[in-house]
Amino acid sequence: MVQAALCAVPCPTTLVTSGVLIGTTRRARVVAVVPIPWATVGTSAALVLGITADVALIVAALAMAADVATRRTRLA
Repeated sequence: MVQAALCAVPCPTTLVTSGVLIGTTRRARVVAVVPIPWATVGTSAALVLGITADVALIVAALAMAADVATRRTRLA
């Protein structure tokens, strides 16, 4: 029997949100407070439950953290 990953809402939403936030030109660093921890928690759950598709969350968390660390933002 072949098992497929369940496309639940929180993990794909985190991936899309991270991509959108990285692609924006202006945003506050505070906005990244939610996707980074959620991606970290989601990755640990993916590893424990064996959902290999959601391991991409760690890549999103690292990309968001790097973007937050390197981008200088100004609040308008």
